[in-house]
Amino acid sequence: IIPSVDQKTPKIPKVIINDDDAGPVDDLPLGIKLTGGAKLRAEGLTGKGVKVGVIDSGVDETHEGFEGMVKQQVWFRYGTPLSQDDHGTHVAGTIHLMAPEAEIYDYRCFGAEGWDVDEAISTSIFEACFDGCDVINMSLGGRWPSQGIR
Repeated sequence: IIPSVDQKTPKIPKVIINDDDAGPVDDLPLGIKLTGGAKLRAEGLTGKGVKVGVIDSGVDETHEGFEGMVKQQVWFRYGTPLSQDDHGTHVAGTIHLMAPEAEIYDYRCFGAEGWDVDEAISTSIFEACFDGCDVINMSLGGRWPSQGIR
């Protein structure tokens, strides 16, 4: 069964940013500049009103860089400290730097214990849809997805 997804384009408000509000674009990390972050900021696009689901190894919501933008965590796997597998935190950090006002929803589908990994991934996709995520990021590896994920 494939979920029905509303195909409406999310309404993303454009925010006018003064230099006093955002600080100089020169302060952005090089990786963000190289991938278009400076242009987004110059156009007033900050991610405000956008929910981004991160399906990965978990996000360290206590990291000071997130500034409280990790809004929800649903973990289907656990048992591995995030300090040993920080890929999800890295991914969410990149999203936050590109779109600092986007809300991050963390769905953990990797770790030493918990649900079957394929079930955790497919359930995370459903949960992100039900939670109203506008974007779902999955930086997953592997050869073939299971039938449940397809």
